[in-house]
Amino acid sequence: MGTIISLDFAGMGLDWTKNSRGSDHGPLFQTADRKRVRSDQIDYDYYADNEEDLAPNELALVRPLKDVLPRLELLGFTIERARLEYMSAVEARREEMREDGDDDGDADEAPNLMSFEEFCAFVAAHPVEHFHDTFIDHSGADREAKVRGRRRRDHDATLASLLAARNGRIL
Repeated sequence: MGTIISLDFAGMGLDWTKNSRGSDHGPLFQTADRKRVRSDQIDYDYYADNEEDLAPNELALVRPLKDVLPRLELLGFTIERARLEYMSAVEARREEMREDGDDDGDADEAPNLMSFEEFCAFVAAHPVEHFHDTFIDHSGADREAKVRGRRRRDHDATLASLLAARNGRIL
Protein backbone atom coordinates (compact mmCIF):
# COMPACT_ATOMS: atom_id res chain seq x y z
CA MET A 1 0.00 0.00 0.00
CA GLY A 2 0.99 3.60 -0.37
CA THR A 3 0.47 6.64 -2.49
CA ILE A 4 2.04 6.72 -5.93
CA ILE A 5 2.55 10.04 -7.68
CA SER A 6 3.56 9.81 -11.33
CA LEU A 7 3.98 11.80 -14.51
CA ASP A 8 2.83 9.62 -17.41
CA PHE A 9 2.72 10.02 -21.16
CA ALA A 10 0.90 7.55 -23.43
CA GLY A 11 0.85 5.01 -20.61
CA MET A 12 4.60 5.33 -20.02
CA GLY A 13 5.82 6.50 -16.62
CA LEU A 14 8.29 9.36 -17.04
CA ASP A 15 8.71 10.08 -13.34
CA TRP A 16 7.20 8.59 -10.20
CA THR A 17 7.52 8.33 -6.46
CA LYS A 18 5.84 6.28 -3.77
CA ASN A 19 5.23 7.43 -0.20
CA SER A 20 7.40 10.53 -0.60
CA ARG A 21 7.06 14.02 -1.99
CA GLY A 22 8.91 13.50 -5.27
CA SER A 23 9.18 15.98 -8.12
CA ASP A 24 6.70 18.87 -8.33
CA HIS A 25 5.05 18.71 -11.74
CA GLY A 26 2.40 21.22 -10.66
CA PRO A 27 3.72 24.03 -12.89
CA LEU A 28 2.68 21.97 -15.93
CA PHE A 29 -0.98 22.03 -14.92
CA GLN A 30 -3.78 24.41 -13.94
CA THR A 31 -6.72 24.03 -11.56
CA ALA A 32 -9.05 23.15 -14.44
CA ASP A 33 -6.84 20.11 -15.16
CA ARG A 34 -8.07 18.29 -12.03
CA LYS A 35 -10.11 15.29 -13.13
CA ARG A 36 -11.21 11.96 -11.77
CA VAL A 37 -9.22 9.07 -13.25
CA ARG A 38 -9.77 5.37 -12.67
CA SER A 39 -6.67 3.92 -11.02
CA ASP A 40 -5.24 0.41 -10.75
CA GLN A 41 -4.02 1.43 -7.28
CA ILE A 42 -7.57 1.65 -5.83
CA ASP A 43 -9.54 -1.29 -4.44
CA TYR A 44 -12.88 -0.52 -6.10
CA ASP A 45 -14.54 -3.52 -4.42
CA TYR A 46 -13.86 -1.89 -1.05
CA TYR A 47 -15.63 1.29 -2.11
CA ALA A 48 -18.54 -0.74 -3.54
CA ASP A 49 -18.98 -2.43 -0.13
CA ASN A 50 -18.47 0.68 2.02
CA GLU A 51 -20.04 4.09 1.90
CA GLU A 52 -16.87 6.16 1.52
CA ASP A 53 -16.36 8.92 -1.03
CA LEU A 54 -14.16 7.62 -3.85
CA ALA A 55 -13.67 10.98 -5.60
CA PRO A 56 -10.71 12.29 -3.56
CA ASN A 57 -8.75 9.12 -4.31
CA GLU A 58 -9.31 9.39 -8.06
CA LEU A 59 -8.28 13.05 -8.45
CA ALA A 60 -5.45 13.57 -10.90
CA LEU A 61 -3.98 16.36 -13.00
CA VAL A 62 -4.70 15.52 -16.64
CA ARG A 63 -3.89 17.64 -19.68
CA PRO A 64 -3.20 16.84 -23.37
CA LEU A 65 0.48 17.02 -24.35
CA LYS A 66 -0.24 19.73 -26.93
CA ASP A 67 -1.43 21.96 -24.07
CA VAL A 68 1.53 21.11 -21.84
CA LEU A 69 4.25 21.74 -24.46
CA PRO A 70 4.30 25.55 -24.11
CA ARG A 71 4.76 25.20 -20.34
CA LEU A 72 7.52 22.63 -20.82
CA GLU A 73 9.34 25.06 -23.09
CA LEU A 74 8.96 27.87 -20.56
CA LEU A 75 10.54 25.55 -17.98
CA GLY A 76 13.52 25.01 -20.30
CA PHE A 77 12.57 21.65 -21.81
CA THR A 78 13.21 22.57 -25.44
CA ILE A 79 14.30 20.61 -28.50
CA GLU A 80 17.71 22.26 -28.22
CA ARG A 81 18.07 21.04 -24.63
CA ALA A 82 17.05 17.55 -25.77
CA ARG A 83 19.72 17.74 -28.49
CA LEU A 84 22.37 18.69 -25.91
CA GLU A 85 21.30 15.88 -23.56
CA TYR A 86 21.37 13.37 -26.42
CA MET A 87 24.81 14.49 -27.57
CA SER A 88 26.05 14.24 -23.98
CA ALA A 89 24.76 10.65 -23.80
CA VAL A 90 26.45 9.83 -27.14
CA GLU A 91 29.74 11.27 -25.89
CA ALA A 92 29.44 9.27 -22.66
CA ARG A 93 28.87 6.11 -24.72
CA ARG A 94 31.87 6.87 -26.92
CA GLU A 95 34.00 7.32 -23.80
CA GLU A 96 32.77 3.95 -22.47
CA MET A 97 33.69 2.34 -25.78
CA ARG A 98 37.19 3.85 -25.67
CA GLU A 99 37.68 2.63 -22.10
CA ASP A 100 36.43 -0.84 -23.01
CA GLY A 101 38.61 -1.00 -26.12
CA ASP A 102 35.55 -1.29 -28.40
CA ASP A 103 36.39 1.86 -30.38
CA ASP A 104 38.41 1.61 -33.57
CA GLY A 105 40.05 4.96 -32.84
CA ASP A 106 37.77 7.15 -34.99
CA ALA A 107 36.47 9.62 -32.41
CA ASP A 108 34.01 11.19 -34.85
CA GLU A 109 32.22 8.02 -35.83
CA ALA A 110 31.00 5.61 -33.15
CA PRO A 111 29.36 2.48 -34.59
CA ASN A 112 25.61 2.03 -34.22
CA LEU A 113 24.96 5.43 -32.64
CA MET A 114 22.30 7.50 -34.37
CA SER A 115 22.56 11.23 -34.87
CA PHE A 116 20.02 13.32 -32.97
CA GLU A 117 18.02 13.82 -36.19
CA GLU A 118 17.96 10.07 -36.85
CA PHE A 119 16.90 9.42 -33.27
CA CYS A 120 14.07 11.98 -33.60
CA ALA A 121 12.94 10.38 -36.87
CA PHE A 122 12.92 6.94 -35.26
CA VAL A 123 11.01 8.14 -32.19
CA ALA A 124 8.49 10.04 -34.33
CA ALA A 125 7.88 6.96 -36.49
CA HIS A 126 7.23 4.61 -33.55
CA PRO A 127 4.57 5.52 -30.97
CA VAL A 128 5.35 4.50 -27.40
CA GLU A 129 2.28 2.27 -27.23
CA HIS A 130 3.78 -0.02 -29.93
CA PHE A 131 6.47 -1.17 -27.50
CA HIS A 132 6.02 -3.76 -24.77
CA ASP A 133 6.21 -2.60 -21.17
CA THR A 134 6.92 -5.89 -19.44
CA PHE A 135 10.06 -6.29 -17.36
CA ILE A 136 12.84 -8.49 -18.72
CA ASP A 137 15.31 -9.95 -16.27
CA HIS A 138 18.89 -9.05 -17.19
CA SER A 139 20.04 -12.63 -16.78
CA GLY A 140 19.64 -15.73 -18.84
CA ALA A 141 20.96 -16.92 -22.16
CA ASP A 142 17.80 -15.97 -24.07
CA ARG A 143 17.70 -12.38 -22.80
CA GLU A 144 19.02 -10.88 -26.07
CA ALA A 145 16.31 -12.62 -28.12
CA LYS A 146 13.61 -11.49 -25.70
CA VAL A 147 14.76 -7.87 -25.82
CA ARG A 148 14.97 -7.85 -29.62
CA GLY A 149 11.46 -9.32 -29.82
CA ARG A 150 9.91 -6.42 -27.92
CA ARG A 151 9.49 -4.21 -30.99
CA ARG A 152 7.30 -4.83 -33.99
CA ARG A 153 9.28 -6.24 -36.92
CA ASP A 154 8.80 -3.13 -39.09
CA HIS A 155 10.52 -1.11 -36.36
CA ASP A 156 13.65 -3.23 -36.81
CA ALA A 157 13.54 -2.63 -40.58
CA THR A 158 13.16 1.13 -40.07
CA LEU A 159 16.08 1.23 -37.67
CA ALA A 160 18.23 -0.80 -40.07
CA SER A 161 17.31 1.61 -42.89
CA LEU A 162 18.23 4.63 -40.77
CA LEU A 163 21.61 3.14 -39.90
CA ALA A 164 22.29 2.02 -43.47
CA ALA A 165 21.43 5.46 -44.86
CA ARG A 166 23.74 6.98 -42.26
CA ASN A 167 26.56 4.77 -43.47
CA GLY A 168 25.90 5.57 -47.16
CA ARG A 169 24.16 2.29 -47.98
CA ILE A 170 20.57 1.88 -49.11
CA LEU A 171 18.63 -1.18 -48.00
